[in-house]
Amino acid sequence: MDVRMLGRAAGRFQFAGTIDVVETGEDALAAVGRAPGFELIVLDVNLPGISGLDVLRFLKSDMRMRAVPVIVFSSSSDQQDIQRAYAGGAAAYLTKPVGLEGYDTVIAGIGSFWSSVVAYASPGQSPLEDLPELSSSSDPAAR
Repeated sequence: MDVRMLGRAAGRFQFAGTIDVVETGEDALAAVGRAPGFELIVLDVNLPGISGLDVLRFLKSDMRMRAVPVIVFSSSSDQQDIQRAYAGGAAAYLTKPVGLEGYDTVIAGIGSFWSSVVAYASPGQSPLEDLPELSSSSDPAAR
């Protein structure tokens, strides 16, 4: 993710929370391990080291992080990347815009929708904790 462009655009808008920026997949996993109370994660597919899609798979396999929406934000418009992101649990897939004005538009939209419209689970409690496990059987009666 072009951290400078995203940071500059985010700096122009008022966000209630803290914005943590990391540059590698390893740094992303470390940040989540240190402070699991995230409300929203914006993740690049093409992170150096551990890929963004691998980070996404980890986040969605961790019960503490499963309910946190993850927006995949990438320069890739490859349909396989998009399909893998949604299959991995991404809440949205956004293709990086060109230029600072495009970043402003995207960040304003993310901020408006995810801070004003979306209802979040209580911090530290996943709404998925009380859901029954889904059966891997192909028999609908077994579910």
